[in-house]
Amino acid sequence: MPKPNDTYYVLARKWRPQQFDEVVGQEHITRTLKNAVSSGRIHHALLFIGSRGIGKTTTARILAKALNCQSSDRPIPEPCDKCDNCIEIGRGTHLDVQEIDGASNNSVDNIREIREAVRLAPAHARYKVYIIDEVHQLSTAAFNALLKTLEEPPPHAIFILATTEAHKIPATIISRCQRYDFRRVAVPDIVHLLGQIVKAEKRVATKEALFAIARSADGGVRDAESILDQLMTYCEGEITYKDVQDVLGLIETEKIDQVVYSLQNKDILKVLSIIDEVSTSGKDLSQFVEEFIRHIRNLLILKTTQHESLFFLPEEDMKRLREQSEKFSILQLMRFVEQLAELNQNFTSQLSHRTALEAFFIKNCKVGVELSIETVLDKLLQFEESLQLSKINALKESRSPYPQKEESTEKKTIETPSSDKKEIIDTKKDYPQPQKSGIANPLSSNSSISIKRGELSVDLKERVFNELVNIEASLALSLKNIQIGYEAETETVNIYLDPSDSSTFTSFTKNEVKQYILEIMNKLGFLSKRIVIIHQEIKPKNSPGQTSRKGFLNDLIDPELAQEIRQNPEVKALLEQFKGRIVKVAVIEGMKEEVPPIGENVFEREMDYYESDID
Repeated sequence: MPKPNDTYYVLARKWRPQQFDEVVGQEHITRTLKNAVSSGRIHHALLFIGSRGIGKTTTARILAKALNCQSSDRPIPEPCDKCDNCIEIGRGTHLDVQEIDGASNNSVDNIREIREAVRLAPAHARYKVYIIDEVHQLSTAAFNALLKTLEEPPPHAIFILATTEAHKIPATIISRCQRYDFRRVAVPDIVHLLGQIVKAEKRVATKEALFAIARSADGGVRDAESILDQLMTYCEGEITYKDVQDVLGLIETEKIDQVVYSLQNKDILKVLSIIDEVSTSGKDLSQFVEEFIRHIRNLLILKTTQHESLFFLPEEDMKRLREQSEKFSILQLMRFVEQLAELNQNFTSQLSHRTALEAFFIKNCKVGVELSIETVLDKLLQFEESLQLSKINALKESRSPYPQKEESTEKKTIETPSSDKKEIIDTKKDYPQPQKSGIANPLSSNSSISIKRGELSVDLKERVFNELVNIEASLALSLKNIQIGYEAETETVNIYLDPSDSSTFTSFTKNEVKQYILEIMNKLGFLSKRIVIIHQEIKPKNSPGQTSRKGFLNDLIDPELAQEIRQNPEVKALLEQFKGRIVKVAVIEGMKEEVPPIGENVFEREMDYYESDID
């Protein structure tokens, strides 16, 4: 309840809660304490943890009143605030309720005095209550002296330890206390409290001003009340948002909006002029960065969730946020937050801070200054979406995802070298292959195999690799230079590899690689029990028209074919997205003599893969 008006009290003291129900934003703690008082289950040592100005010491005082209220013969959860004990405890003058500042009473001698006094019975109350504020500042010797008393205090003693830095308290102290974690108070709760105070003080304040005060308080009720007290002195009439900006030195919303629009339009001159204006006006650049981070955070949350209920802003501000969020991608906003978070650290002067801030805006306003991984990922995501769309359209035009060919079966006769018997194996003439999109399978190069006695005359490697890609694509890519043969007589898979290819040879030292190939061969109908590695020098054949010169596409293949490849929609989209050029073309073996007529999809039929440089 408010204090009498005979003496001036600041709002933080005048409106200090006197009952558990008046404590704002800490219902999870006040409810527990009220139940403990009602049931008589009162712990002898309590540890209150939380940031400044959120009600730790206030709650400790209320608990002391509840334990010693004289309106009842036992502790009650709602003290009367009229008896002598309640009045004296509220004023901080009660002999049996001592508030000790841990910062100035942190020696072992101070704790020894407490240990001697705690043995004596209370003079006028049921319990002796010791409230030690900022207890983390006690010395190590003082903590050690307090240990035994906290573990086994007299039945009439209650210790309440309050701290803002729980990590500095020894674990032996924490284990002897009942811990209560105070939360930062939410912005709506602070605004509601400030509205009640303004109304009771017969003043007027706009809703935008109260929200600005609550946000500046950063979850602290005492800080919010102190700011409001200062504004009441500053303003003669209504308290407005402009008054809050002037008193707290906040950056005007218009300037933040101008910076955002200049960042969207790459207008670096406008941004630098705003920074110069903020700096010359005497405002702290760290405050400007914090305001800008808060604004970017709002844009990021709105862009990600589209839930406006997460914000406590006027409708006009929300409208501006919606317009601005449409001009940025999520990756851009995340990069802004990460870079801005580093600006307020490790700067010893205003000049260095300003230089770093200007460098941030220059880097993000200038096009092409930096090719970051986020930019590449963004472009890849955009290209993937366009590629998936083209594939979907292509599938819709066809009857099924894979072209179906009429299957026929013939009897394949294979003579074995050991006997005159013939082994009959059913093989399919045609195997349905996945429909190719714009980019051909890079694993199909060097797909021909050496046909020797006992081997099947089928494109064995291509079939094995098509299965291997589905199982382990990276492994298939590392084995692209091998050749595969099969001997039905011994159920053996022959792997031909170049001994100079150390990476491929290393892959076959792993048992799982051999196991993959054996499983695929058996799946394809070729009974296989073992794999034999045969060292054989493999000389890749050069594609026609391919030269050692690294140049434009016209230098590599026929000009008409080059023009048709360039006009392919997928190739064109990829080159435009990454600002690249084609520097290499490989042609599938077995088709090198065939030149399709202009108008066919040359890219699908002829190209094996291509590479591009990002300028």
